[in-house]
Amino acid sequence: MRRVTRFGRPLLAAGSAPQCTCAPATLPIAARRALSTTSTLQSATRERIRKALWKDGEAPGPEDPYAAENSQLSRQEQIEADIIEANAQLAEFEKTVIPTRPREHRPRRPLRLRRPNSKLETSYPKTTAPTEQEVEDKKGYTPATDGDGLETIGGLDGWWEEKGRWGKEHQLPPPRRKIENKDLCEVFARVAITEALIVSRVDPASAAGRWNPLTLKAMRRAFAFGINVSEDGTGVVLGGEENQKSVPMKLHKRPEVFEPQVVVSPEEAKKLIKTWGDEWKRVSLRDPVVSFAFQKRFNQLTGHLSNDGKLMQLKTVGNFLEDITKPPKPANIKIAEAIQQEGSLPALPNVALHERRVTPIDKETALGRWKVITEELEKRKLPVTGHEHLPKPVQKKWILGKA
Repeated sequence: MRRVTRFGRPLLAAGSAPQCTCAPATLPIAARRALSTTSTLQSATRERIRKALWKDGEAPGPEDPYAAENSQLSRQEQIEADIIEANAQLAEFEKTVIPTRPREHRPRRPLRLRRPNSKLETSYPKTTAPTEQEVEDKKGYTPATDGDGLETIGGLDGWWEEKGRWGKEHQLPPPRRKIENKDLCEVFARVAITEALIVSRVDPASAAGRWNPLTLKAMRRAFAFGINVSEDGTGVVLGGEENQKSVPMKLHKRPEVFEPQVVVSPEEAKKLIKTWGDEWKRVSLRDPVVSFAFQKRFNQLTGHLSNDGKLMQLKTVGNFLEDITKPPKPANIKIAEAIQQEGSLPALPNVALHERRVTPIDKETALGRWKVITEELEKRKLPVTGHEHLPKPVQKKWILGKA
């Protein structure tokens, strides 16, 4: 086994002096101060470096910048100098500022209550009951302590029938019966789009007013104008400028002489359609004023009303007419009935229609094999149809805990 090498005692440990914790308590304060490690040689080297750096004068700062007393003193002097400089800057700023008077507090005026835009009559005069001090001098007055015997005024009985509560109700015309004929709808659409384009250009605000019924004179006036469509679908009415300016007024002004509404037959509508062409159907309905006025007038003339969601999908007048004249979808009708009504599939030689689903028994019966199958099943004592002879599933008993 290899031996461990032994070393001698270190020399520094041999010369260490014993320490005593009670000795410093008996020494004076000067003796207990920490000994400076700065030697005379280090001080001479520091002085020589300071003189080499500052040859023309004395170097700033303390001789020993690392001393605790010097660093604390210089920090305190720097703080005092900063405070003096800040006070001087504040005094100089206060001299330049113009003194202002404190703002006087003015009480706010109460807001003026506006009368709400309603048909209710709310301008009744306010009445207040006299106070007890005001009626003390009256003879025979006895203040009441309860509400027995007081007269009941007002209430909810018959408040709906009271006059003066509401203004005059707006009387809407009865809904017009829908016109289903395609040619008639196209004629009235031509009138509606012409008047809508003129109103949107001359007086857009009048589109929200009430329009007069269509008379024969008004229809001829609308047909006298031509319609030119640009590439982007914008429609421009062609005709006299003065005649166009008078159209909105004639649509809203009540006629002095009663004129009956125009009645157009389907035969007359077909003749009118041939004289126009299909150019006017490309007028765009993207303009909200044109779309609103056209839909309003068309509803008044034909009884057709489209919701806003559908109007957003219909880009032109032609799309609008296609949607209006499209036949409605059959509601609650079976597929077999729809096929029979259409009549295309039953006409084929290799297609047969049945009122119910064709089962395998129907197929075997059509081939003549179902009778043979029935006899063979009865010979083997097997059920022909159904499963009533089979036992009930045992899983149900397992679930109910009866098995």
